[in-house]
Order: sequence, then C-alpha cells, then structure tokens
Amino acid sequence: MLTVAEAAQGIGRSMSTIRRRIRSRLPPATMADGCWRVDPDALDALRGGIYPMLELPAEWRRLVDGTPVLNWVAGIELSRIGH
Repeated sequence: MLTVAEAAQGIGRSMSTIRRRIRSRLPPATMADGCWRVDPDALDALRGGIYPMLELPAEWRRLVDGTPVLNWVAGIELSRIGH
C-alpha cells in the first residue's frame, strides 16, 4: 500500500489531487494508522483518468504476448516532469 505522497509522486500530481480523488472514491483507499493508503494497482486506473488516451483499434490494445498496452500518454507526461 502506498501513502498519499507516494501515490502522488507515482502519477506526477500533487498530494491534494490524490486526496480529492480519494474523497470521490477513485482510487479506492483505506485508512491505516490515521493515514490514507492507496493500492498500487489502483494507480493505473487513476492515471488513465488523468491522462486519457484516444481509443485504440482492437488490434493495438494488446501486445503480442497478450498483455494490455500501457498508457503512453501518461508515460510521456510523467517523463516530462522536472524538465
């Protein structure tokens, strides 16, 4: 489980953005020791909402081995942070 700060860093947004999203129930989070904890797997869905991609053709949605294609828009945006 990730802290709010770790989740914010993971998607390149502020902690207040993560807290606001938690209040709206995306990503699902739990309270532990007085702090919100976010499931790392939930960050993918959150990234998809913040960095939306255009709809891909069906043949582009999965790689050759069957794994889903990553959100390239998020990857590019996150690589630009700090530049």
